[in-house]
Amino acid sequence: MLVGTDPELFAVRDGLIIPPICVEEENLKRIGTLVSEDPDYHPVYYRDDAIQIIGDGAAFEFNVPPADTPEELNSYWLQAKSILEELLPNDMHIVAKAAQKFDLNYLLETYDITEKRLSYSCRFGCDRQFNVYHLGSTPEVNAKDILWRYAGGHIHISPIDSEMIRPIIFGLDQTVGLVCLFNSPYPEAEIVRQEFYGVPGNYRPQQYTKEISGVEYRTPSVAWLESIDVTKRIFELIPYVVDLVETEKMVDLFTEYNEMAKTAILTYDKDLGEKVMKGMGIL
Repeated sequence: MLVGTDPELFAVRDGLIIPPICVEEENLKRIGTLVSEDPDYHPVYYRDDAIQIIGDGAAFEFNVPPADTPEELNSYWLQAKSILEELLPNDMHIVAKAAQKFDLNYLLETYDITEKRLSYSCRFGCDRQFNVYHLGSTPEVNAKDILWRYAGGHIHISPIDSEMIRPIIFGLDQTVGLVCLFNSPYPEAEIVRQEFYGVPGNYRPQQYTKEISGVEYRTPSVAWLESIDVTKRIFELIPYVVDLVETEKMVDLFTEYNEMAKTAILTYDKDLGEKVMKGMGIL
């Protein structure tokens, strides 16, 4: 089983996010775009055989290969961070946490760039995601007046058959979601992110190749990638959850612990989360 990620993180100066297209005004070089008809949607700033760094609204995003081991995934993360640090101006730094301050007026006053070009920094949900507890996809939100932006540490798992996605996401909420949340070094930022992106059950089905399908678990923030110990734990828990689903043991565990897990995530209730993790046999 392979585990991957496409994490988001921020370039920050004086506590405020500087979106990628604004960093371009300070000589960050764009080498391409993923969508030629809309080049500001996902501009590309770095690409080699393993790592790609793109812009994603207010954030930078890393694209790295799926990994067999936590050490391999951690190595990609550290390499990508180092590359981005070299690309940024010296007085900007990378922030990899769930939420960071955003000020549209500051950007418009500071950079010779239009509000229209900053539109992707002011939209939530322009790429569809789904939630196992609700029908349909999450709606797009006008984030122009929202003073925070949020960084996901999405976890990709393959191969996973489509009919296994729902029970696996339930199981991930009861295990991986709790481990990521309660090991974050930024609890206040995690609570801020819950309003839009940190809710339980967020996912996307994925088709990685013609033959290989999988799922992207979107509830955790980026913070788990900063800890090799948490990364190792995730690599242990994912096959555990898949085995629970394949052996149908997840059915009873879902009935007993899923509502508790959802509440623990939504309210940042560590005691309740610990109760769930003990019941799931992972603590």
